[in-house]
Amino acid sequence: MLLGALGTHLYSLVEWVALEKETGEKYEYHEGDLWSVSAMSGGTYAHALMGGNGLGETREAVKRKGADDCHGLSSDIQLKIPRQKK
Repeated sequence: MLLGALGTHLYSLVEWVALEKETGEKYEYHEGDLWSVSAMSGGTYAHALMGGNGLGETREAVKRKGADDCHGLSSDIQLKIPRQKK
């Protein structure tokens, strides 16, 4: 569900964090719009296995390259990615 597109208002980062704490749900944030991540939960065993295997393969490939500063992460973390200059 795209919350910001409903026309209520654009959320600040502070409001987004507060909403997640208040509701116990996860939302993806992009320029003030929020998407419910909870709607995507409850996947199948096969899907979870595929995701875990993909993360494991990524980790092994990074280790082989010796890139100690590169890490694969699950969806359980919030990241703030700075806007890139065009």
